[in-house]
Amino acid sequence: MERKGLNFCSHGMDVYSDNTTLLDSTSGYEAPDEDDRSLVYRIIATFLHVVILVCGVFGNTVLIIVARRFKTLQTPTYSYLVSLAFADLIVLVSAVPDAIVFHHIGIRFVSGQVGCSLMIFGNFLGINAGSLSILAFTMERYIAVMHPLKAQKVCTVERANKVIVAVWIFAVLYCSPWLGLTQITRPYPDKPDLPICDFRLSKDQYVYFFSADLLLFYILPLIVCAFVYIRIWYVFRRQKNVERSGSFYSHSSHSNNSLHLPLNGTLPRLNSTSFVAIPKAVTLNGTVSVKAKNGERSKALTMLIVVVLLFAVCWLPFRGLLVYNSFTSTPWLDIWYLLFAKTLIYINSAINPFLYNAMSAKFRSAVYQLLHLRKPVPEICLL
Repeated sequence: MERKGLNFCSHGMDVYSDNTTLLDSTSGYEAPDEDDRSLVYRIIATFLHVVILVCGVFGNTVLIIVARRFKTLQTPTYSYLVSLAFADLIVLVSAVPDAIVFHHIGIRFVSGQVGCSLMIFGNFLGINAGSLSILAFTMERYIAVMHPLKAQKVCTVERANKVIVAVWIFAVLYCSPWLGLTQITRPYPDKPDLPICDFRLSKDQYVYFFSADLLLFYILPLIVCAFVYIRIWYVFRRQKNVERSGSFYSHSSHSNNSLHLPLNGTLPRLNSTSFVAIPKAVTLNGTVSVKAKNGERSKALTMLIVVVLLFAVCWLPFRGLLVYNSFTSTPWLDIWYLLFAKTLIYINSAINPFLYNAMSAKFRSAVYQLLHLRKPVPEICLL
């Protein structure tokens, strides 16, 4: 029997949510039996996904709360990270519970037509809005580092919130067709009581949707992020070279190259033979030194780069499988590989708050205060 829609690759509901036709993706394939998922598979898959769901919902919820409650986290960057947290929550809530159910009852879909449409819409909305949020905070960091004067006007919380609203409006509009592109079907004559969540259109028609999704929300964002962070790394490298030289002015005949700035922050008058070195750890009226600021910015940037790298790595197994199965007559759908690929996607939606806690002293301090774990230790942190 020729299946409509899902007979070509594992995508959409198949990979994101483990639902229905996950194993039934080649023409003439019979409805999979419960034995296709061994007891070992069910235990491992259920344990992994329950842990990811609980940790992911908890972590992203805490991130949203602390970012809203503590003024120290009300920055443009954290505004984008909150947007990413909302997107990750949508992915976790719309995909993982259904994946857990799949491990035990198989391809049977029990939530009806409305549940089918909302689940697929939620999958794509969370994934695409998260990708755009990553792209947005990457561009914000680019402006902040490459155009610091312009950043004072552009990189504000108010402007970040406007960008976030635009991102979500675009994501909702882009993903809204999925509300009508899914349906409940009963494709197995020998099992008329087996409803599955299926696609309405044919394989050829869905290829355009999936190709656009792959290009707009994975390939292009990664290309832009790679270009931006390479440029920023080059700027930071030049700044470190300047710091190592110990000066911000050209060398001259003046032998004392360790002259400190006055406490009032004013620079001494320079002439053609003067040489002034700004010490690496100098503090002016209690403000942070140039080296300290650069160091904290470097840590913040490293954290954001790790977020992007995790996004690229965690999605690569699934995206690679999607491309392969889109161009082959016999899709490859090994059940353990699919578990591996989908689990990485779920981990990507759950891990970011724990990453921030490990790499950002400011975020860690806010979480400790929120959960009353211990008194925060005051630290300099710009992110």
